[in-house]
Amino acid sequence: MRIRPRRLRGRLVLVLAIITIFASASVAGFVLIRYRSDLSREIDESLETRYADVRAALHRARLSTSRPSAAIIPKAEVFAQVLTTDGTILAASPRLLLDRPVLSPRELAAVAHRKQKVEQPVPLQLQKARLLAGPENLGNRRVVVVVGSPLDQPEHSQAQLERALLIALPVFAAVVIGVGWILVGAALRPVGAMVSEADAISSRHRGRRLSEQGPTELGELARHLNDMLARIEAAIEHERAFLDDASHELRTPIAIARGELELARPIVADDEAARDAVDSALEEIERLETLALNLLVLARMRAAGPPPEQRVDLRVVSEQAVAGLLRARDAGRVDLDISGNASTIGDASALERAVGNLVENALRHADHSVRVELSEVSAAAIVEVSDDGPGFPSTVVDRAGQRFVPGALGTAGLGLAIVDAIADTHGGRLELTARSDGSGGAVAILRLPRAPAPMKVSAR
Repeated sequence: MRIRPRRLRGRLVLVLAIITIFASASVAGFVLIRYRSDLSREIDESLETRYADVRAALHRARLSTSRPSAAIIPKAEVFAQVLTTDGTILAASPRLLLDRPVLSPRELAAVAHRKQKVEQPVPLQLQKARLLAGPENLGNRRVVVVVGSPLDQPEHSQAQLERALLIALPVFAAVVIGVGWILVGAALRPVGAMVSEADAISSRHRGRRLSEQGPTELGELARHLNDMLARIEAAIEHERAFLDDASHELRTPIAIARGELELARPIVADDEAARDAVDSALEEIERLETLALNLLVLARMRAAGPPPEQRVDLRVVSEQAVAGLLRARDAGRVDLDISGNASTIGDASALERAVGNLVENALRHADHSVRVELSEVSAAAIVEVSDDGPGFPSTVVDRAGQRFVPGALGTAGLGLAIVDAIADTHGGRLELTARSDGSGGAVAILRLPRAPAPMKVSAR
């Protein structure tokens, strides 16, 4: 399983942690190896010096008795033996070494020809020692000189150094990683501020740009992003202008064609086939007129700035939308019910159009009933329009808010796009689903920011 932090700060600190741990381990290894090397060299140099002192003393000594003695070893020597090649001890310091040789017969035979180093326990409290032994001459006799240095104290010092490194280096690594976390956070703080500033930019705040202050690299990035925002806004503005112009240009010829057909209808009243053709043409003209109107509304909604900061009673808005629809069409076969209360902040007329679009679609497809339920949940004001009809096609649910979606409510699939644009302008969203009770039918949910509770003024 790979451990990879999602945020850049975590990744940088992870890299710093790996480098710090590796560097600490490398330093610890280098220090220990260097300490052992220096300590070993000092012990070897001390043994060579002491061996030379004992050898010089042998050259000056005169053996007057066969009894072992320490007289031929310098008084300052702390660990030395002089033996014959058969293992007889001629002199030793300290006197405890007079009891038995520190070298075995096999080792004596090996050092009788050349000087060697040996590490092994010695009779002095069975301490481990490093021995330097070699052949020398005492008068006309061949002897073996052995000098030694106990290793217990150097090994104890090395163990203390290892414990100190084992404690100090992890603490050092933790401090470096902590400081690195703080420094990386401080270095990335301008990036976080830029992200927050970019999140605040939306279609409702056209012309807003990122601050180009800060480090050179971030300033250059902000300038490039601002240029990209300007190009995007120009493209969107061009599209809005095209929709606005197209809808305006279409309305005049559509109105003329409608007038011509209205004039022709009485003339062909006696001809059933001609009358049906004129009626069909009038229906298509009505659809074109609605399309042009919806395009104009959509263009204006997308081009509109932030909605006014006015409190809107969604119950009143829903009742007005329903009343307008009932005046325009016969909904006698469908029971229409409005319940609940909710309030938001925004443009009452735009919200009335959004609710009207949803209710109109429900009335068109409902079998017997349409319900408009208003509620407030947490920070959201919800308008839920449901019917008992066949429900939304899957293409509509998956592409809610897109223009010209086949099967969407409204002429040519612009109804949902208009509702979605109004919701987006007010900081909300449109959701499409099916009824939760499993009885079929469509549910359209307009989710908007909830209006803050009105301040109560206490009477004095």
